[in-house]
Amino acid sequence: MTFMRERIERGEAPLWGAFLSAGSPLMAEMLSRSGFDWLVIDMQHSPLNSSSELLGMVQAISLGQSAPFLRAPWKTQFGAIMAALDAGVEGVIIPMLETADEAEKISRCFRYPPRGDRSWGPWRVAMTDPDYSPEEGDRRALCLVQIETRQAMDNLDAILAVKDVDGAYIGPQDLSLSHGGGLSWRVTNPVLHDLCQKVLDACRRHGKIPVAHTADPDDAVQWASEGFQLVNVTSDTHLAQQGAVETLKILNKGAERTTRPSTTSTGG
Repeated sequence: MTFMRERIERGEAPLWGAFLSAGSPLMAEMLSRSGFDWLVIDMQHSPLNSSSELLGMVQAISLGQSAPFLRAPWKTQFGAIMAALDAGVEGVIIPMLETADEAEKISRCFRYPPRGDRSWGPWRVAMTDPDYSPEEGDRRALCLVQIETRQAMDNLDAILAVKDVDGAYIGPQDLSLSHGGGLSWRVTNPVLHDLCQKVLDACRRHGKIPVAHTADPDDAVQWASEGFQLVNVTSDTHLAQQGAVETLKILNKGAERTTRPSTTSTGG
């Protein structure tokens, strides 16, 4: 089995991802079987709120070919991060991280002693790999800090200098908002584009993984062409809504809607 870190270290790019926000294992399995390289189980902005729900999502993803990632509920949820790694998640995105001190503390959850503070208990991940060891766990786990505030940008080099931070994940809307660029997450937003370039340059300086986030395939291709190795392309909820809207557009264009007297009894 090839893990995401190995693919990244080989220089594979772009690696396409999608967010799972509906809390549906069926949707998770469907997207994993569709061929995305990685899928993010979102526990920050979604209905998911328990480790049992997380487990169901990880198991569903494992039926396909995608690597399971998690966006943690919050940057201080150390237990949730370790539990997700024990369940088989390969990478965790840490939201709203702003300082090197925060990065140092959270990154220790990804590594076993003496390197870090992760507690030994790989109850599911060891089932899938009988040779799983502390050294293997340290190697697989990807710590991706989400850069999405003015303070994070001010401290960017110090954050990325933390040894066990593996990469920077751009939170486009919050990052743009915090710098006066509005809510637009599009690549054409000049404020956001400038900030993303600064994050990309910082990742190159520190040898870290640059990760972009969008919900538009054309933008995803553009971010990839600029050098982002991992690019989030869409989400399960966005795909479902987009499919529904496009289907109804075709139906309404092809058939004129009229109002006719009903011939069906409604009772009474």
